[in-house]
Amino acid sequence: MTREMVSPSQIVLGDVVWDDSFSIVFEGHESNGKRLLLRTFKSEEPSAAESHWLRHDERAHSLAPPQVVHERLGRLAIHHKAYLVYRDEGFRPVRGQHAGNPEASLRLGLDLTHALRTLHEAEMTHNRLNQSTVWVHPDRPGVRLFDLSGSSTQQVNPPSQPPQEFRYLAPEQIGSSSFSCDYRVDFFALGVLIYQGVSGKHPFDAHDVSAHRHKLLTEVPLRPDQLDPRVPIWVSGLVMRLLRKAPEQRYQTHYGLTYDLTQSLALQGGSLGTGQSQIGDRDLLAAFNVPDTFCGREQELALVLDATKAARSGPLRLVAISGPPGIGKSGLVRAAREGIGLTGMELVGGKADQFNLDIHYGLFVQAIETLIARMAAREGQLETLALLIKQTLGVNASLITDVIPQLSPIVGELTAAPKVPSSERLNRFNSTFEKFMKLLSRVGGPLCLFFDDVQWADSGSLALLEYLVSAQSLTDVLVLFCFRSTGDGAIRAEDSLQEMAGSGAPTSIIRLGGLEERHIGRVIEETLGPATDASMRGQLSRLVHKRTEGNPLFARHLLEHLHAQGLFVFDERHDRWKWDPEEIVQRAITDDVVGLARTKLQRLVPRAKSALMAGACISNPFPPKRVACLIEETEETTRALLDQVVDKGVLTRVGTGYRFIHDRLAQADQRQLELPIDDDYFCRSLAG
Repeated sequence: MTREMVSPSQIVLGDVVWDDSFSIVFEGHESNGKRLLLRTFKSEEPSAAESHWLRHDERAHSLAPPQVVHERLGRLAIHHKAYLVYRDEGFRPVRGQHAGNPEASLRLGLDLTHALRTLHEAEMTHNRLNQSTVWVHPDRPGVRLFDLSGSSTQQVNPPSQPPQEFRYLAPEQIGSSSFSCDYRVDFFALGVLIYQGVSGKHPFDAHDVSAHRHKLLTEVPLRPDQLDPRVPIWVSGLVMRLLRKAPEQRYQTHYGLTYDLTQSLALQGGSLGTGQSQIGDRDLLAAFNVPDTFCGREQELALVLDATKAARSGPLRLVAISGPPGIGKSGLVRAAREGIGLTGMELVGGKADQFNLDIHYGLFVQAIETLIARMAAREGQLETLALLIKQTLGVNASLITDVIPQLSPIVGELTAAPKVPSSERLNRFNSTFEKFMKLLSRVGGPLCLFFDDVQWADSGSLALLEYLVSAQSLTDVLVLFCFRSTGDGAIRAEDSLQEMAGSGAPTSIIRLGGLEERHIGRVIEETLGPATDASMRGQLSRLVHKRTEGNPLFARHLLEHLHAQGLFVFDERHDRWKWDPEEIVQRAITDDVVGLARTKLQRLVPRAKSALMAGACISNPFPPKRVACLIEETEETTRALLDQVVDKGVLTRVGTGYRFIHDRLAQADQRQLELPIDDDYFCRSLAG
């Protein structure tokens, strides 16, 4: 126990005030009348997992800010049963007592936001907010947060979750979302609480876990003002912002949420229709978010789209995009994606990986496997393709299925292609693949093949691409050929480009350089807001442009690095960002993307660093299951560790795996990342 208490025999247990699947909380009092709350197991013989959950709750409680949780007095045993003891200040679970009362629900939301701000600033997430874990006092403002057995902190990850109130979980908490869990899961639960309070109903009304999961992932709930016209539009907008499925589309800051809740209370009873467009404005301003602004590449974008239109109604066209790492080659293609789609072209791609060159024709295999997956969702396309492959390719059809095994179950059993002299094999394969590409565009529609990081492409992919481009027989095909202009493989990719351009095929070449200072300035203005001093923004733009030479990726990391160092501070009183120009100029900062990321990585716990290094040893992207094997952890724990790296902006989730946001980070060696590793570790990674 943390302090001296009277004998357990002098404690009287009273009514049950709270329970969950494995524990129960009683009112109690000492003989001197001092009121207590006592939590214990429901079972006389709790399981090891239940004991672990309660120990986690006790440890997390000791780390939580004392002003938002019940004061913990310690442990004691009553009749050989262990109890956690808290001071009873009169707070009780909210349990729907504000239902149908918009004003009371908004005040609860405001009090809970204040408590969450305190909790989150202590780098702790509750993860289980609901009507039973949020406690209120009948006569005092404020809330107390109960049950921290599912909470997460920088020091402590939550154990495997026991059965719980599933109706307050965010999409990313149910394991069927590509988003990682962070403090914004608490914002989602807050949205559910306020929704219930103002409308009297649950936003995703379902009676079992399966039905709720389906609604949570696929449906958008009715706005509260659609259920009850008396609910102001402003309030509905606030609640619906909290309930967005993607975390980055919810509120990002406690300041922005507090501002909107305060406005809702101030305007309660007034006409709020004109205020709807202002929902979230303060939140967008206060959230330090470097936007993925596309600027300074308008001419290059127009060139790509013009080539797309020309390829749509004519022969194959080649667009080559080159430049140093991080300069925006892939970003240019992303910006063109919508325009390419409007022409009716199917954009599929392949990305070369310098550490995975064992897949022959790898670029084409990736692109075609993606296309096949899409065709499978369209009635009859795969059946038509299989029939045409057999009819058109004949005895040589197996040459294609040997390279693209995913086609084998679609086409069915094929006889082996007849043997030919070795001098004829390559010509036969190229000719057969050329016919196959014509079938793909005939059945699947016009194709845009986006080949990225071609400087690392396998020799088979490059040779086949050179043949297809030079043959000039394909129509309705656009090839986007992206490669680095520096480093390993750059000369090889450039030679391949010149070979294809020299064949007479329609070719456009884009050489990307750094952005101009004014474009960096635009990114900074969108990040810090137009209310900041223009001359100070100009000085910052010059500094960032000079340090990064206009490289968009480096500029983003530099700004995020400055913010992480506390050099940008949001002034809530004046609603704007502020910084000390001299301090920023004087601070020694590297302009290398790996160096900028290193600062983020040093704030990771050692196990997260090991998981990151394991991923770098495998591939990019990489599966968490293999990382778990390397670092000898469970897959669930490994995902939690990698999600910490996602939060630092070094990794992103791709399907069920993870990818470094840029290859430069994946290529950082042991010394650069300062991660200890041994020879046996590398042997395990190679063994897979």
